Amino acid sequence: MKTLKKISVALALAGLSLLIAGPALAIEIPTVPGISSEEDVPSLIVKIIQWVLIFVGSLALLFLIIAGLMYITSAGNEDRVAAAKKTMIYAIVGLAIALVSYVILAWINNTLLK
Repeated sequence: MKTLKKISVALALAGLSLLIAGPALAIEIPTVPGISSEEDVPSLIVKIIQWVLIFVGSLALLFLIIAGLMYITSAGNEDRVAAAKKTMIYAIVGLAIALVSYVILAWINNTLLK
């Protein structure tokens, strides 16, 4: 029974990560108005930063899944539970930082580069 519960929690975490990561991959990369060439430096910098933020967000989700698996497989060991909780907190903070960075980048792109 415990194994079935662990498997269902792992599947729920995997499904949740797909729900969160799916829209991140479908984000339309905003373009800088007035720039017609793809080789312009500002648009290239914006695209590079956006891809880095997508990578960081995906990495944070991966660590969140790893922390969930660490928590599931801790078998009541207090040290492993504490390590899993710490990893979860760091992954959530990393995900929040990536999201806030993306919002700031979109604001800069829409207001200052027009």
